[in-house]
Amino acid sequence: SSGVQDVLAWNVRSGELVRRFRASDDPATRVLGAAPVRQVTAIRLANGDTFLAAGYASGAVRLWQYKEGQFLATLNGHRAAVTVLRFSH
Repeated sequence: SSGVQDVLAWNVRSGELVRRFRASDDPATRVLGAAPVRQVTAIRLANGDTFLAAGYASGAVRLWQYKEGQFLATLNGHRAAVTVLRFSH
């Protein structure tokens, strides 16, 4: 299910959900017969809250604009789970 593929941003002080980054925003998730991306294994917010990246057990990395919540791309190529993410300047 896409529930374990979504990334949720919470306000830890208020306990409120700030934003949901949906795996279903990726057009590849809607392709019939597409390989499942599986669960989130790493997340990273870029300095300045510009971008959010999520790594997955399948080796995929999804990228969103953080403030707008807009899906940007899925990066494929890792052969194992993505367990660490880092942005470079």
